[in-house]
Amino acid sequence: MNRILLFILAASLVSCQDDKQQADPWNAEELVDLISSGADWEKEYSDANIQTETKFVTEYGGERTLKTLYPKTEDELVVVYNKDIPEELFWFKSGQWTTPYGTVGEPLTKLEEANGVGVKFYGLGYDLPGKVAIDTGKLRKKT
Repeated sequence: MNRILLFILAASLVSCQDDKQQADPWNAEELVDLISSGADWEKEYSDANIQTETKFVTEYGGERTLKTLYPKTEDELVVVYNKDIPEELFWFKSGQWTTPYGTVGEPLTKLEEANGVGVKFYGLGYDLPGKVAIDTGKLRKKT
């Protein structure tokens, strides 16, 4: 009888343990953490149809490895590598990618609202998309 009670107690303890919560596949911040930590992030995004190519990129003045997640969809994301180090992420469309501060691709007013103050642009050119500088506000140390 004691063995049966011990088995029931062990089974109930195992079933009450929290299972590891599955990652949100559209969480941009989590993806950045995975990529920058050097973890094998591609396994986590195995359904993303990741395409890898090495090509000359004029903006960088040299060859770069590009990994594209969800190619040719609204959720397309390009990870630009400098040798083996991930350097930048590019979203060319909106998609479902989210951050704690809003959804990627939302209007600038939403970014300013999340930051609490305005943002600045730099690097604009005839063939460059530009970058956002967040020097003040709530998101200052998040970029």
